[in-house]
Amino acid sequence: MSTKSPALRDGSSLPGTASPWVRLLFVLIVLYCGLHLAGCGSDGTETAAGEGKNVLLIVADALRADCVGCYGAEGGVTPNIDRLAREGFLFEACRTVVPETLPSFISLLSSRHPKDHGAFSNGMTPRVQCDFVSDIFQRAGYDTAFFVSSYCLTPRFGTGQGFGFFDDELEGEVTLPQNMLIRKAPAVSDAFLDWFGAREGDQSFFAVVHYFDPHFPYVPPEDLARRFVGEGAATDAVGYDEIKAVRDVLRQADGKPDATAERFFRMYRAEISHMDREIGRVLAALEESDALDDTIVIFTADHGETFWDHDAYFSHGHEVYDSSAHIPLVVRAPGYIEEGRRSPLRLLNIDVAPTILGLVNIGVPADFQGEDLSGVFFDDDARRADGALFAEASAVAVNVPLEELRKHRPNLFNAKCIVEGPWKYIWTPHRANREELYNLADDPGEKTNLAGAAEHAERIDAMRQRLEAWAYDQSAWTGTSETIPPDVMKKLEALGY
Repeated sequence: MSTKSPALRDGSSLPGTASPWVRLLFVLIVLYCGLHLAGCGSDGTETAAGEGKNVLLIVADALRADCVGCYGAEGGVTPNIDRLAREGFLFEACRTVVPETLPSFISLLSSRHPKDHGAFSNGMTPRVQCDFVSDIFQRAGYDTAFFVSSYCLTPRFGTGQGFGFFDDELEGEVTLPQNMLIRKAPAVSDAFLDWFGAREGDQSFFAVVHYFDPHFPYVPPEDLARRFVGEGAATDAVGYDEIKAVRDVLRQADGKPDATAERFFRMYRAEISHMDREIGRVLAALEESDALDDTIVIFTADHGETFWDHDAYFSHGHEVYDSSAHIPLVVRAPGYIEEGRRSPLRLLNIDVAPTILGLVNIGVPADFQGEDLSGVFFDDDARRADGALFAEASAVAVNVPLEELRKHRPNLFNAKCIVEGPWKYIWTPHRANREELYNLADDPGEKTNLAGAAEHAERIDAMRQRLEAWAYDQSAWTGTSETIPPDVMKKLEALGY
C-alpha cells in the first residue's frame, strides 16, 4: 500500500509526518470549503453562483413604485412583477438619479450621474467617453441586445454602445403624422422573443428590454381599460393634448383631482397592467424553453410620474420628489438569492449595473460611480459605503435668462436633492433658491416642508453645503451648450417633452 501523502489541488501534499488528528482536521476543512464555498475559484477566492447565467434587465418607463402590487398597489395590477418579487429580492427604496428617460438610461448603463456623463436631458448625447455595463458584458463574451420602445432611446443618442444587437423598430404615431416614435408592449416582447428564439449555441446573454406603455399616451387594450376605468365609463385614449388640458385643470384646483384626472390615472394603471401581461409572456417563454432558471431577471424603471402630488402635474423631469424619483427594483436569481426577501436599503439606479456585475462575478470598473451592493442579498446589514444619495432634475429651468444657461451646464439651475438617512433636502436654484426638507420616515409623501423650522437649521446648512459641492463639480461640462437639432426637438415635443 502506498504511503504517499494525498496531493493538494496545487500539486503539493500533506507533510508525511502529520499526525492522524492533523490529517483529520485537514480533511474536515476541505470538506467544509467544498460544501460551504462551492463557488471557490482556483485562486481560493469566492465566485458568484450567478456566474455564467443570462441577465435580462427589464425597464419600465414612467412607473412609480407605489403603482406596483409588491410595493403596495391594490387591484392585482402587476401579477407577473409581483411573482418576480415573491421569487426574488425587492429593494424598497431605490431612486433614479434623474427623472427623465434618456439621461436616466445613460446613468443606468454607465453608472454615472448626468453631470458626469453629459446627457442632461432627452435629445442630448453623452459628452464623456465611458464604459457601459453592456461593454463589459460584451468583453466578457456575452451576447448583448437592447430592445427599445421610444424614440428617446434610439442609437443617435448614444444608447447603442456595447450592444451587438439593437432593435428600435418603432411603429406608433404620436401627435405628429409620420413620426414613428413609440411601440407598444406586445411588439417589444415579440422582438425580444424572436431574437431569443433565433439564438444558437450556449452563449450567455445580457439583454435590456424597455417598455414605454406606462408613459402617456395612455392607450391600453380595451379589456384592461374597462377593467380599471369601469364598465360603461369612457375609455378613450389619453394623448398629450388631453394631458396638457388636465394639467391646467389641476393648476386651477390647486392639485385637487377631478373625475377626468382620476380617469387618466386609471388608464395609467391599465397601461401598467398591459406591460405586466407582456412581461408574463416573456417569462413564460423563457420558462418553457428551460431558460428562466438560468436567467437573472432584474425589473426596474427609468423614473416615476407625478400626478397631483405636487405642482408638476402629470409629468416628470421638472422635480425630484419621490413621486417621480422612487422606482421599483426587483431581482430574481434562482439558486443564488433567497426568495421573498425585501430590503429597506436606500440606493440609486447607478448602483444597478455594478450590482449586476457583482452577481455574475465580473469586475466592476473603478470609474463606475455606483456601488456593487450584491452583498445585501446575503447580509441584511449591508450598506452603501457613501450614505448620501444625490439626484437632479432634467427639464430646462424656467425663469433663468438664456445667457446664464449658456454660461453654465443646462441643468445647473434645476431642482436637486440629497438624501441622508431619513432626511431629504431639495434645492431649486431657479425658484429663488427654494429649500425643502422632509423626513421620509415620517412623511414619505413629502407633504410637510420642515425647512423653515429653527431646530433643523444646522442640518439644512450641512446638507446644502454638501449638495452645492456636488452640484458644482461640473466634470462633464465643456463650456458650451449642446444645441438639440430641430428635427429632434420636433419629435420630443410630440412625445410631450
